[in-house]
Amino acid sequence: MLGATNLAFQNVSNGFAPLASPVFIDRPKAPTPDVFSNDTTLATTEYVQRALGSYAGQTNYDGDKQLTVSDIGKLTIFTVPATATLPDWTTVPPGGLVTIFSTAGVTVKTRSSETLGTQNGTQGFLPIAAQTMAVFRRLLLAPGWSLDTGDAALKYSPLFKSSLKASGYQANPSGMLDQWGIGQADASGNVYVTFPISFPVGFSSIVGNHEGGDIAVVILASGSQTKQGCTLKIKNLAGQPGVNWAVHWRAVGY
Repeated sequence: MLGATNLAFQNVSNGFAPLASPVFIDRPKAPTPDVFSNDTTLATTEYVQRALGSYAGQTNYDGDKQLTVSDIGKLTIFTVPATATLPDWTTVPPGGLVTIFSTAGVTVKTRSSETLGTQNGTQGFLPIAAQTMAVFRRLLLAPGWSLDTGDAALKYSPLFKSSLKASGYQANPSGMLDQWGIGQADASGNVYVTFPISFPVGFSSIVGNHEGGDIAVVILASGSQTKQGCTLKIKNLAGQPGVNWAVHWRAVGY
């Protein structure tokens, strides 16, 4: 029996943060969520810094390497010529990124059951030139990877489309288009040029050089120019047609 004694009860959380809307002081710590966390887990400053774009770490390899999920989000550097195999697609969440820097040249590939593609449709093994970087993204649906960014990806961009052949072209992001080829003069000294691809607007200049051991003049036949080609005329200093002479030409336009 307590008699007339009055009991006083205090809040047991006195001096501690309440469970509802707690306010912490000093430097409270918490576990850093996994790099692929996408839920209501509290984010530490370490997690936020990583999410802002900082690499989760750096790993250097000095030979061929099968990369794994532990390489996702890190800067991977190959210090010698090597072959890098991208991680197993099934172990990496959609959008996972692999960043590779090539010190001396790296060939990147995937496992045999997966694909590796680029913006212009190039498929298969991809060579990464020395002193360049490439960022590969795990695809959402198809089992494979895509080369998305980095200076090593520029050559595969439609803005830099090219065909590096005897008759070829090189596009530039400005819209300028550089084309070249070889033609042969007929009995009248005419060289009929067909551009590898059409100029969207037209060409602004064309230069021709003949292949031979004597002096010759190469001119653009007036009124012959179109988006698809033109006619060049070649003559020697005596004004005679350069029959069957080869002419190397280069045209620039947009």
